[in-house]
Amino acid sequence: MTDFAVVIPTYRRPAYLAEAVKSVLAQTHPPAEVIVVCDGPGSSIPDELHRSPVRVIEQPHGGESVARNTGIAAAGAEWVCFLDDDDLWHPDRLRLTAEFLAKDPECEAVTASSWTFASEPADGVELVASDLAGCLDAASRAEPKTDMSYLDINGRSFELLLERNRGNISGTTVRRDVLLRAGAFPVGYTCGADWVMFINVARYTEWHYLDARLSFVRIHPGNNTSANPTNGLMTVRALRKVWADEYRPVPPHRNLADYGTDYRWTIQNAVWDSIRRRHVRIAYDTVREGFPLLARRRDQAYVLVPPQITWRIERLVRHGHD
Repeated sequence: MTDFAVVIPTYRRPAYLAEAVKSVLAQTHPPAEVIVVCDGPGSSIPDELHRSPVRVIEQPHGGESVARNTGIAAAGAEWVCFLDDDDLWHPDRLRLTAEFLAKDPECEAVTASSWTFASEPADGVELVASDLAGCLDAASRAEPKTDMSYLDINGRSFELLLERNRGNISGTTVRRDVLLRAGAFPVGYTCGADWVMFINVARYTEWHYLDARLSFVRIHPGNNTSANPTNGLMTVRALRKVWADEYRPVPPHRNLADYGTDYRWTIQNAVWDSIRRRHVRIAYDTVREGFPLLARRRDQAYVLVPPQITWRIERLVRHGHD
């Protein structure tokens, strides 16, 4: 029987956390360990969790990466899975993952797809539901609105992950020893840490894809990543950390210049979002730290132009070539 440790970092969301843990304890393939890492004071743990077979670890507030790393270090199972405290799992999440791994003994890392849900209809919401039962009912009748085939990167994992974040944290399962070799989650980033983890795991093994929607990602105001004005800058710093890493294996990939278009959009949107919010210093730092990721001066120049104008320029260029 495949042993899974489930790591759930939490910070001040006790109601969501209780639902998340309940979805884990309802798995048709029971986990070997459920580890909830309480990230700092004020992160109250529902009473029922203290009476459940859940290991609760409390620590000073250090951020999501520190909490996840604490959970990985505490785990004793061969495999580690992650679940955000506001997300839910399909009851067959671990069973189908175990069956997938049994069919491919060489697999050391796998990602499954997910649904998005919220209690009210909104952009990006696939299922209108407020709990796991509602998600399961809605999913049985829904057509996916998002194409998650971008997760299917087996054979080119490192190269394609350098383009963009092709991971899904609540659908992720990795051998614990591989996670540790890869450095687990880098600390000090409010955004981009999971992307770095996915990339660094790909230095050692390929990411496999389980084509099944086995998690439910909750859309709510508290998980709006655009709320933090430094997230774009943090993503740039995370990418630079990846390219500067001289100590871990470097699988075949394209030259830095060949990723220019992908990185330019990331940097450009971060810069102009900061300007729109009047965070001029953050915009300046994003340009200064982002330019080394752009080997072509054309891409550097585009960063200094608002995205809507760049889009029009490129559209005119495309039409001129038709």
